[in-house]
Amino acid sequence: HGASFDASTGEFTWSPPVGTAVGIEPKAKTLHVTIVLETKPIYAVTKDVSIFVIRKTQAPVIETVENLPDKQIVYEGRTHSFNVKVRMPAQDEMPTLIAPATVTGTGNASGLVSFVRLQPVVSPQDPTLWVFSMRLQTQDIDLTDSKMSMEFGLQAFSPYGEASAIVEKEFMLYTSLMKPMITWRTDGRFTTDQLNKVEFMIFDPRSEGKLDIQNNCLNVLGAGASCYCVGSDSAKNCAVEWMPDATKGSRTYTIEFRAKNESPNARDSRFSEEVFRKKIFVETKIATEVAK
Repeated sequence: HGASFDASTGEFTWSPPVGTAVGIEPKAKTLHVTIVLETKPIYAVTKDVSIFVIRKTQAPVIETVENLPDKQIVYEGRTHSFNVKVRMPAQDEMPTLIAPATVTGTGNASGLVSFVRLQPVVSPQDPTLWVFSMRLQTQDIDLTDSKMSMEFGLQAFSPYGEASAIVEKEFMLYTSLMKPMITWRTDGRFTTDQLNKVEFMIFDPRSEGKLDIQNNCLNVLGAGASCYCVGSDSAKNCAVEWMPDATKGSRTYTIEFRAKNESPNARDSRFSEEVFRKKIFVETKIATEVAK
């Protein structure tokens, strides 16, 4: 039904009606082809031709990527969730989705993309719209620069292999500044009427930030005490020097070092902060009498 033959070219044409093939599997059909030679006598030859008809489908279309707009700021060490909406023209066809690489090198983020669940969910309002729940995971990235541009692709496929256009998603990955750490572990023990000194370090564990350190030594210990920190942006050599007089003996003093770890990028206002409280116990120096 619906077949035609062009004797001048020898081409046989047939368009299978819509509905000939249903579902994913191809439909096997047999065409009975009869060739008649108009001679005397008339000769007729019949041949069966086996063909397979597959369902005509359209490629899916990635319509929207929600919660991950272009140029979004993403911080290392975190998980970011987003949704991908894919349009399938046929209601009963479920698409698949992949995240292909669109760039090479360190900017390739395709390996950071995974599925919250493998199969999409069809929209209750629209049976041709499928929603994929995705996540972008940056826990395993240790960014040494303040930021880096990264990119990945999204591509959908029909059950028959028709592919959508690749949608490229670019984001800016920023370093996540760690809280500063201190090497001073135990409380200090100072003695009156002699110079006491405690040396320690305050540092950024990843050496990525710029430290600003403030202290309240003078307010707590009084005149004559010296607390200072010097060194590189991400590591400071610090010390407390003090010669308490006899009036300061047999007392405990708590001093604070407020360490602020800031981004080296002046346009980046992010920071992390830690307050280190250290106790100093002052012992009274026992006078010794020199024997005559």
